Amino acid sequence: MKGDIKKFKDQLIDTMTKAFEIDVQFLATVFFLNQNGDLLITVIPGAFMATNSGKDSLACLIKEKCKDPNIKAVAIIMEINIKDPKNIKIGDGIMLIVSSMEGDDVTIFNVDCINKKVLEQYPTNLPGTSFKGRFSGFFKKTNN
Repeated sequence: MKGDIKKFKDQLIDTMTKAFEIDVQFLATVFFLNQNGDLLITVIPGAFMATNSGKDSLACLIKEKCKDPNIKAVAIIMEINIKDPKNIKIGDGIMLIVSSMEGDDVTIFNVDCINKKVLEQYPTNLPGTSFKGRFSGFFKKTNN
């Protein structure tokens, strides 16, 4: 990750962890970083995150915005359930996905909702794991 995008990611992690520790309820948010270093911040309406079709629509909107040559990177922060390989919930988490022309970078933190604490970073680069899905590859070229 290049310097300015790494700085963008580090600032978001700092903001995300402080916000969680102040108020456990966390609104899913999208951040667009433009070529000048300015941010466009959008809180995601809960209806988008409530259904698969809403999530698909949101992903399409983000991909469309990333076609703008002025957009350098996009990040999305959301609450997640951390699950084991058998799809059983093992904890709560906050996920940050940063996408740019360089690719995607995923950061997940375990959280303690009762004590308002951000715990350890969850490993996302273990052998045999990968991150793919509707909220990845926003800058990949398509034939559309």
